[in-house]
Amino acid sequence: CNLACTHCPHPEFKKSEHYDARYLSPELNAKIVDEVRAYGVGKTRYIRYSSEGEPLVHPKGYEMIDYAVRNSGVYVTLTTNGTIMNERRTRALLDAGVHMIDISIDAFNPDTYSKIRVNGNLEITRTNVLNLISWVKKSGLLTKVVVSFIEQPQNEHEVADFESYWKEQGVDAVVVRRLHSAAG
Repeated sequence: CNLACTHCPHPEFKKSEHYDARYLSPELNAKIVDEVRAYGVGKTRYIRYSSEGEPLVHPKGYEMIDYAVRNSGVYVTLTTNGTIMNERRTRALLDAGVHMIDISIDAFNPDTYSKIRVNGNLEITRTNVLNLISWVKKSGLLTKVVVSFIEQPQNEHEVADFESYWKEQGVDAVVVRRLHSAAG
């Protein structure tokens, strides 16, 4: 992952002897997608690219998402921190036809963002999301844009501003999640 978020186990896990910085292989991704197509349609609700890292830093991530959209027969979603969603990358996702993009932002104010999403920049992320919303609307695509917020002691005072701002910007949904232990 390109960030070190305070609520995520990934930064600590990277220090573990068990961490080996591997990516999901395109071959395993294709096998999973093909199995969903063969056995999961009607049972599998969606394929979600997410968790324990930023999916968009994967060197083959866009190709794998494209493969899933075109071959799985189910809804395909992406959860991203939005930091590297420049125009080229975002258009690749939209061209692939990803059904939903959920951008985890977790703050309304830049200072709060920098404390929670360590190594990130709220202004860059916010601009990327606003561009995404604009491109989806202009193109007439059906891709849903969701922004999400993990409520925690550092940001709980910003929930209302976050929800209000993003609803005004035209996102399809604002999701506020409660902080939980990654251990369950």
